[in-house]
Amino acid sequence: MLNSVLKIIQAVKERDPASSSSFWVLLLYPSVHVMIFYYISRFLWLRNIRSVARLIMQIARFLTGIEIHPGAKIGDGFFMDHAMGIVIGETAEIGDNVTIGANSVIGAQSWIGINSKIYCNVHLYQNSIIGSDCIIHSGVVIGADGFGFISSKDDHVKIPQLGKVVIGNNVEIGANSTIDCGTIGDTKIGDLCKFDNGVQIGHNVTVGRGCLLTAHVTIAGSTKIGEFCAFGGQAGAIDNVTIGDRAIFACYTAVTKDLPGGKMYSGAPAREIKEKNKRDALYIDFKRLKKRLTIIENKLKN
Repeated sequence: MLNSVLKIIQAVKERDPASSSSFWVLLLYPSVHVMIFYYISRFLWLRNIRSVARLIMQIARFLTGIEIHPGAKIGDGFFMDHAMGIVIGETAEIGDNVTIGANSVIGAQSWIGINSKIYCNVHLYQNSIIGSDCIIHSGVVIGADGFGFISSKDDHVKIPQLGKVVIGNNVEIGANSTIDCGTIGDTKIGDLCKFDNGVQIGHNVTVGRGCLLTAHVTIAGSTKIGEFCAFGGQAGAIDNVTIGDRAIFACYTAVTKDLPGGKMYSGAPAREIKEKNKRDALYIDFKRLKKRLTIIENKLKN
């Protein structure tokens, strides 16, 4: 336990620019205090002295404002930034050198890989999986129910959402983005993906490796996106479409059908950008022609 506490103190000194000596970190940081309680309760929990383990963590919660279930598994070098309001549920697993910000909730059976950083006010619902070296910015919600209802007469009956969210390694999720859990299968985000702020991913979506989604991109349920695709701001896709590898979508583009990869698209509905430009040029020419015909008609009337 002493070795683990020393690693936590070192993590605080490395990641908190306001920290000073090890003595003051040990004396003043609630994130260190709660972990001492956790190590004791974890020891008891693993030996089936579970009522006492839970009581110890309830006392720690009262003293520190941090709630950690003794059934959670936490790696070395764990750092809670500002710490207040953090909740870590039963059977959650957190890898080595993970950072979690204040008011974040890590649900039961969730998993966070090594060296990942979770900023303040993030909610990971149960069964959410975050890979290694990920960055999850403030306000992100991962694993909320997908939007699924069956309408019957004057009522909307909710479809249970039983899947989970699986996020790969080296992924960055921008502030206030949401990724819904799968209905039966899983929602999957591949390695190396980077999402801007306000991105919304529906249930059962698969996003391939290395995709870039800029602000306010919306991907509807069960859509499959290939590797290294890029979406401009406020672009999106309807449900149940498949997009090939390395497709690029300009801002405001709406994908309404399956599209091959390796091409650039624009417009609503999405068309190859060359075709879209031709259509736009024809429309401009038509407006000019209409204006000239109007002038000719007026002259003939006079």
